[in-house]
Amino acid sequence: AEISRPGRLSATGASRTLEVFVPDGAAAQLIQMRSADLIARLNEFLGPRAVSRISILQSGGQTSTSVADGVRKSQKPQGLAGFRRGAS
Repeated sequence: AEISRPGRLSATGASRTLEVFVPDGAAAQLIQMRSADLIARLNEFLGPRAVSRISILQSGGQTSTSVADGVRKSQKPQGLAGFRRGAS
């Protein structure tokens, strides 16, 4: 959470992809390395098959606190309720 910010949850058929914004390549590698565990934890919390893959987007060196500010308004997370709505 300190090195990344969630983006939107999008669905294509039965596959759901969570966008994750990171400030740099090191953070991207860390998220990539832990992606299987993150997906398992998200699905445990949100329900089976809520997230099937993670898409890692680098934010061009912004600090982790300003990553979400760089996201277009339509992509900003609307809290947990919005995230759950997108996962169903």
